[in-house]
Amino acid sequence: MRNPQKVQQFALAYFRRQIGPWRSTKDAALEDAIRRGDASRDRKTKVIFLTVPADIIERSIWVETHPGDNIVPLRVRPHLRLVE
Repeated sequence: MRNPQKVQQFALAYFRRQIGPWRSTKDAALEDAIRRGDASRDRKTKVIFLTVPADIIERSIWVETHPGDNIVPLRVRPHLRLVE
């Protein structure tokens, strides 16, 4: 038996054309924009401003899982660090 779930994804775009990877949250897509220099964060209010023509697009997709699948939904992107 299948278990379809609707999932929202967000990505950075120029003129509605995707240029960044799909992310699970809008905040993650905004962080991509900041890293690329297409957005800035106000120091006082923490509001993020996108530069023109940058935009965040979104899509809904259906994901099918099967009983017994070893899938754990993550709401956040893990933080990685270099270990020497």
